[in-house]
Amino acid sequence: MATRTPTPAVNAIVKVVETRSNDRVADLITYRSNNQNAVTLRDQRSSDTVMRDLQAGVHEVFGSSFGLRIRVGEEIGADAVMENATAAQLIMAAYLQEPWAAVRKVRLFDQDYRRIFNRHVTPERLWLLHIIESAVIKSRGQLRADLRASFASVKFTLVYLVAQVLRLSKAGELLLERPEDWIPKETEKVAAAIERIAIEVVDGVNYHVKDALSGDENYDPKVAFKSKTGVSRLETDVHRD
Repeated sequence: MATRTPTPAVNAIVKVVETRSNDRVADLITYRSNNQNAVTLRDQRSSDTVMRDLQAGVHEVFGSSFGLRIRVGEEIGADAVMENATAAQLIMAAYLQEPWAAVRKVRLFDQDYRRIFNRHVTPERLWLLHIIESAVIKSRGQLRADLRASFASVKFTLVYLVAQVLRLSKAGELLLERPEDWIPKETEKVAAAIERIAIEVVDGVNYHVKDALSGDENYDPKVAFKSKTGVSRLETDVHRD
């Protein structure tokens, strides 16, 4: 098919809006201007300075062992790749401590974006979240059958609970706050410890659901785990164990 070259008579309409340093206004203009097209909010955020810097930082620290994908279909030459959508959910669950909000995907790159992606998110924190997620996935086989079947609905609650158990000790708190003191140098030891915690968390979750069902046959963990009240009750039992 022949390619047509535009003639000098062709005019292109360009809209320029000066927002100075107000990122929130720039975000709103970008969203309102593009949400009628097949451009997702996630892809729009790929041009955000914080997102680009985070991706570059991950590459600088981990090279080809770990990468962050910030656009759908983007080629990342790394052994392990985290989607920024997954990163948003994990940050919401483990660091913002709101696992019930992690499943609300529409909000993650809209209303909650600046809460999630900021300068507090480091490459090492993303790698720690990857380790926690991997441990939770590995422990899936120990879950009750009904929870295994709805794993996508409960995974981020489990991630949250593992992080909360870490917060019970000073060492765990420091790991969450300053993972660079252990990662990547002590990655294997950190992963092994978190895998043990994940298994204990799963045992606590199984017991909680069994106990809840014995008192209310209509109890549905998929619903309970999506509410702050339901997660708080679950957390109390896990901490007790």
